[in-house]
Amino acid sequence: MPFAVGNALGSATRFQSHGGKLGVACVQCGKPMMLYRSDVARGHRFCSQSCAARAKIPRPRRRRRIECACPFCAGKMTLTPSMIRKGRRCCSNACRGQMMRRAARSEEQAFYASTEWSRARRAAYRRDGYRCQRCGNGQEAGKRVAHHLTPLQGLERTRWADVTLLVTLCVSCHNAVHEKFIVGNPRKRGRS
Repeated sequence: MPFAVGNALGSATRFQSHGGKLGVACVQCGKPMMLYRSDVARGHRFCSQSCAARAKIPRPRRRRRIECACPFCAGKMTLTPSMIRKGRRCCSNACRGQMMRRAARSEEQAFYASTEWSRARRAAYRRDGYRCQRCGNGQEAGKRVAHHLTPLQGLERTRWADVTLLVTLCVSCHNAVHEKFIVGNPRKRGRS
């Protein structure tokens, strides 16, 4: 008999059509059960977890574990090779979130979050009288944007907060300048 685990039942039950299952007896209690060939090949020998516990056979650890340190908090963590392949690098979702936020924050984003940018933006608003320099709208209080006339990529880092390179625009004019959030059907644009 090709299977070393479990006791095969009679040949009559073995080849009956049970969806490819084999008739096998539990090693602990002798109760007959039906198992797939693959389960028998993998070593499934017991009819239940209680029979397996009574046999007191140590359960083999199927996956190799790798102990390493979390790159964010330096805490110890244990990973399987599949976790590493899937990209798991942190010990918890909290560490992962903090690391992702830090990595996503580019130099430009850090500049826009700084007090240096806040001061330059307010100075541009005061200079322009809190009015949009494109359409003249001053009604939309709090809905204005300080727009860089030259993109940040084309400027030296020292000139990013230069007020002479900023202009006050309302949100709709700022979106039109950058050609985003245009209202209406884009297919009908340009037709008379």
